[in-house]
Amino acid sequence: MDAVSYEFDAALSFAGEDREYVEEVAEALKAAGMRIFLDGDYQAEMWGEDLVEFFDTVFRKRSRYAVLFLSRHYAAKIWTREERRSALARALEERSAYILPIRLDDTEIVGLRPTLHYLDARRVGIEGIVAALRAKLDGVPGDLVPWPGDRAPRTEREVAQVLSERPPGWEYLYFAGVLQTQLRALEAGYRDHEVGHQEATGEHVSMEAAIPYAQRTLDDLRNIVGSLTGLFEPMNLEKAFGPPGKAGDPDRIRHLGQRLTSAYERLLVWAARVRGASRPGELDQLFALLARFADRPIAEYRAFVEEFTDWADRIPTAMAAETPFRATITLTVSIDTELSEAFTTEAARIFGETVPM
Repeated sequence: MDAVSYEFDAALSFAGEDREYVEEVAEALKAAGMRIFLDGDYQAEMWGEDLVEFFDTVFRKRSRYAVLFLSRHYAAKIWTREERRSALARALEERSAYILPIRLDDTEIVGLRPTLHYLDARRVGIEGIVAALRAKLDGVPGDLVPWPGDRAPRTEREVAQVLSERPPGWEYLYFAGVLQTQLRALEAGYRDHEVGHQEATGEHVSMEAAIPYAQRTLDDLRNIVGSLTGLFEPMNLEKAFGPPGKAGDPDRIRHLGQRLTSAYERLLVWAARVRGASRPGELDQLFALLARFADRPIAEYRAFVEEFTDWADRIPTAMAAETPFRATITLTVSIDTELSEAFTTEAARIFGETVPM
C-alpha cells in the first residue's frame, strides 16, 4: 500500500487509564500537522459498528504507523490486546518499522519482542514523541537530526535530542528550545503587529461605548500581563526544573513554555482585536494609542526569550569546562505608563473631560 493511501499518519493504542496523557500527546501531534486516529474523535463513525472489525481495519489498513502506549494498564486490557494483534498482523507484511511503542512504565507486554526499540515517555516527554514521529513520517535517517550539542536547541528535532541525551543542564536547554520553536510559530502574527495590519473583527464601537470599551479591554490586557508574570512563581519553577540536585520534569517544562507562549499570543490577538474594531473616524487616533498598550509587553517577552536563549547557549561550554554557572530565569513584563498619559489626553480632546483609566 502506498504511503499516500493511508488515511491516518498514526493510530494510537492505549488503555483507558492512560487516556488523559495520550489525549495531550494527540493534541500535540495534531498541532504539528499530523493525521491521528484517536478513538474519542471518531465516536460517530464507530456508532453501531462491530468494534473488533472497526479497530482491526484502522490498525491494519488505514494507518501508516501504530503507536502503542505501553503500561501496566495496557497489559491487562482486552481491547488493547485486540489492537496489538491487528498491529502485529500488519507488521508481518511490512518491510520497515510499523509498530512504534512508547513506554509509560516498565511493564513487559506479551507479543512484543524485548529487542524492539522503544521511546520512553518519561525521558523524552511529549515534545520528543512529536519530533520522533515527525522524523519517521519525513523519512529522516534515524529518529532525529543531530543536535550539535554546543548551544541551545533551535528545532523540534534538536529539542527531542536534548531530551533523549539529557546532557548537564538539559532542563534549561530544553526550555530555551521550547520557547524558541513556539515563538517562531507565531512570527506571522508578530509581523502583522509590527506593521499595524488589521482585519475587521465585526465588532463595532460607538462614540458612547468608546471609553467603557477601552477600560474593559485594558483590564483584559492587565490580566494577560499578570498571567505571564504569575507563571514564574517559585513553586511553578521548582515543579518544572526540579529542586536543587534533582532532575526536572520535561512535561512540566514544556507546559510552562506553552503557557508563556499562549499568553504572548493573547497579547498579539488583543492588539489585533483593538485595531480591527470598527468605530467612528474621530476615534481612530484614540484606538491607535489603545492598541499600542500591547507594544511594551510584547517587546519585553520577545527580549526575554532571546536573552534566555543566549544564556542557555553558554551552558554546554560552561559545563564542559566545569565552570560554575548560575541558573537565571527572570521575566519582567509591564505596561507603558507614559502611553496612559497620551491616551488620557486624546480622550479629553475628544470628549472634553478627563477620563479615568
